[in-house]
Amino acid sequence: MYCSNANGDCFGDAETLRLGVNETFFGMEAILKEFNVDIYLCAHEHAYERTYPVFNGTFQVQPLNVYTNPQSPIHIIAGSAGNQELLDMFDPVLYGAWSGK
Repeated sequence: MYCSNANGDCFGDAETLRLGVNETFFGMEAILKEFNVDIYLCAHEHAYERTYPVFNGTFQVQPLNVYTNPQSPIHIIAGSAGNQELLDMFDPVLYGAWSGK
């Protein structure tokens, strides 16, 4: 739902997952917030990324340890390079403002 991978699905597909179809049906972000989910683990991008607690594009960077009792879900993308042909490398990452890298 939040990622910065320059060559991945971090824009159109991530927005659909976050907000739902036509911003009305099955948006995951509101459900995670409603049920106080702390960590959302996902893949498949070819780069690792971790966010600050983020909801609706607004991220939490205070207090010092935002990962203790976060106010919003933390998104962790389990990314890796490579495939069976060994031709695919890590994708470049732009790192959004909400990215904890």
